[in-house]
Amino acid sequence: MDEHYKYKFDVTVSFAGEDRDYVENIVWSLRKSGVRIFYDLWEQADLWGKDLYQHLDLVYRDSAKYCLIFVSKKYIEKAWTRHELKSAQARSFNANEEYILPILLDQTPLPGLPPTVGYLDASKISPNEICQLFLKKLRIGALQNETTAYPFEYEYSGMEVVMLDDGSFEIVVEQNVISHQKSLRKIQEKVNLSGDSTFLDSSVSVDGSSSVGKVNHQVISDSDKFKLCNVTFQPELNLGDRAHYFVKYRNSSGFIMVKEEIEEQINKGQWPFDEPFEYTSFGVKYPAKVAMFKLIFPKGFEVSFQDFWGVSLDHSYEPWETGMKNVISKGSVRSYNNENGQLVFELIDNEPKVGANYFFKWRPPTEANKALQRTSR
Repeated sequence: MDEHYKYKFDVTVSFAGEDRDYVENIVWSLRKSGVRIFYDLWEQADLWGKDLYQHLDLVYRDSAKYCLIFVSKKYIEKAWTRHELKSAQARSFNANEEYILPILLDQTPLPGLPPTVGYLDASKISPNEICQLFLKKLRIGALQNETTAYPFEYEYSGMEVVMLDDGSFEIVVEQNVISHQKSLRKIQEKVNLSGDSTFLDSSVSVDGSSSVGKVNHQVISDSDKFKLCNVTFQPELNLGDRAHYFVKYRNSSGFIMVKEEIEEQINKGQWPFDEPFEYTSFGVKYPAKVAMFKLIFPKGFEVSFQDFWGVSLDHSYEPWETGMKNVISKGSVRSYNNENGQLVFELIDNEPKVGANYFFKWRPPTEANKALQRTSR
């Protein structure tokens, strides 16, 4: 079984309440990196009403790949932390690999911890360095058990579409990747553009390195209406290394901005759907921990929607016709106005599946309503 799915959490944390401020800096940083963490304040709804003595025994014994223990004088004095430690030590005793990862907040020894066990000293290493070391350990531990043929995994995979008043739009595709190979030299993305579209920016960088990788654009199919491009990122990664890359481009046209134009095409049999809505989609091609898809409308552009999002698992560009599953088990979907007064559709999936295709659809305003929106800005 893939290590990512074997456990509910990547890590549990055990600490005294007096040390919470220090611990929170670390758990929030790890969470932003896509790590699944058991942290009591984030689990209050689940803990409510449970027999905590039995439940926490299961959590600290069986629910995570690793257990971070923040050792201090207060830690060894408290009954609940001693209970968590006892459960973690029971798991560690039966495991054939490291489980307890101790972090010493002062010089208090941890009962039952052999002096030969490696630890981190918080007086000599910063919280950010602790996070980076844990992320590296988590990646390498997972990769040693990796059975998938995929050359890399996304820690984060996202796309942002910004629509402009004239129907043109800008797209930013951003990915954080972890290498599954001893030597990963390139990552390739296919990008579909309208005929006169242009690349605006792109970059690739390797975490922990001052060097910047190369980015190449190659047009492999070109016509007046469309062109297909290969965007190749060359980050030069080793096993467990991480890199960040993004590409930004602008399509000069693409979206129809008023309802009447779509209805005219429907009447001519030139529109692929029998309803006057527009859509855009984003797919996950490789294993990912977090996927995000965001659509930003022009300021003052008001649209109506009903069931405006969906998920398909078949790579279809018409997912609402082929097994649509509007289900995200862990994540969120919302619409809101940003600080610039623009309407935003946002979808976040914290357990994306390979092959998932996310989409937004909306009904553009009528020409009259659009003109009214312009004058009311």
